[in-house]
Amino acid sequence: ILLFTSVFLHEFAHGVAGTLGGQKVSVIELNVWGGFTKFEPKIDDDAKRTAMTSFYVSIVGPVVNIILAAGGWIGMNHSSPGSIPWLLCAALTFANVALGVINLLPGIPLDGGWALQTLIWRFTGSQFRGTMIASLIGRIVAVGFVVGAVAYPYTVGSKPDLVTVIWTTAIAVMLWVSAADAAAHAKRARRRETYDLD
Repeated sequence: ILLFTSVFLHEFAHGVAGTLGGQKVSVIELNVWGGFTKFEPKIDDDAKRTAMTSFYVSIVGPVVNIILAAGGWIGMNHSSPGSIPWLLCAALTFANVALGVINLLPGIPLDGGWALQTLIWRFTGSQFRGTMIASLIGRIVAVGFVVGAVAYPYTVGSKPDLVTVIWTTAIAVMLWVSAADAAAHAKRARRRETYDLD
C-alpha cells in the first residue's frame, strides 16, 4: 500500500506539473512496473519553452519521492526501533529512496532520461537528438542492472541470488524495450517531418 501510494503521488506530481505547464493529463496508470502519466498531444511553436516544461514535469516525480523518503526518515527517528510505526516509516523511506534514485538515472524511459532528453533538446534545438542519446543511455542502464545483479555479489564474497537476477533481468528487459521504442518513435516522427505531400 505504501509503495503504490508513493508511486501514485509520484505520477500525480507529474500530472500537476504538466497541468501547470499548460498540458492536459489523459491518464495516470499504476501497474506492476510502477506507473506512468500520459498527456494529450500539444502543439507548441516555442520548442525551448516546451523542452523546459518537459524537464520540470520529468524531474518533479523523483523529487516527491525524495521528500516522502525524508518524511519516512524523520518518522523513523521519532519512533521506537522495531515498532510497527518504525517499520512502516522504514518501508516508506526505503521504497521512496529506491523510486527516487532509480528514476533519476539518465536514461529513457526513466524520468532522469526524459529530463536529459529535454536538456539536450533545449540546448541543441533537436528533440530527435535528445531522444536518441537518452534512449541509448537507457539501454546502457538496462544492461547495467543485469551486470550489477550478477557481479555485485562477487564483490562482497557471495554468489548471485537467482530470484534477484531474474527480477532484475525482467526490469532490464522492460527498460531496454521502452528505450528502443522511444528511439524508433523518434525516427518515425523525424521521417514524417521530411515528407513532401505536395
